[in-house]
Amino acid sequence: MNPIERISVYYDQFSTAEKKTCNLIIEDPQTVIDNPIAEAAKIYDVSTSSLLRVAKRMEYKGYSEFRYALKDWIKEDKNTHNSSNIIHIIESYKSNLDKMYSYIDEKQIIDFISEFPNSRVFTIGMGNSSLPAQQLTYFLFSTGLWSSTIMDSVQLKYLENCLSKDDLLIFFSVSGSVGSYKEIIEYCKENNIRTAMVTMNDSEYLKKSVTYYFLLPMLYIYNPNNNKNFHRIDNRSIFNIFIEILVSFYTPQ
Repeated sequence: MNPIERISVYYDQFSTAEKKTCNLIIEDPQTVIDNPIAEAAKIYDVSTSSLLRVAKRMEYKGYSEFRYALKDWIKEDKNTHNSSNIIHIIESYKSNLDKMYSYIDEKQIIDFISEFPNSRVFTIGMGNSSLPAQQLTYFLFSTGLWSSTIMDSVQLKYLENCLSKDDLLIFFSVSGSVGSYKEIIEYCKENNIRTAMVTMNDSEYLKKSVTYYFLLPMLYIYNPNNNKNFHRIDNRSIFNIFIEILVSFYTPQ
């Protein structure tokens, strides 16, 4: 992922101060590229610790790695030409829909769907990600399959008390937040309970820790005509399309 994609993935997890720092970086990435951390912080009028936290939150080892990644991205970016917001948003959707061909493995989908009839399915999503989790639950109910949606941290905390080896847990998370789900994922792995993660975060940890891992392309955008307005496109639409693809393979028994 390039730095702007990473900002989009982790943006909702940033504090207000960290979001301000991210917006400054997007408005003027050259400041990071051209300056060590102390100078960049002075120019942005933020603390050096804020810049470092933002870099580490996005899983860079530190400011220097983030700086070089940003420099490489600026060189490669081909979307800096002026055009309207309408064109940029529509082109972002078109581009990501095209990418989904290479992201989704039909055999993996079929294998995953085959688990549904003999499983007690829990769909799990926090915040905005609870909506696609609920969408999948509604579909399963419509076909006669039981499902339950977990969408708050208290439910998630006590969920392991209710699980058995017949269960299938399906997580929806743009960021694939290891902090939010690590405990329940580790519990399921240790107890041979099947899990699936649908995410935009290319995480080696998640790939090794869940039974089914579905990586989807991520939508992101910033306004090229007025960089001060960083506009993120809601990624739930990509989740919804994935669910439509998923259920198209399911035949009620």
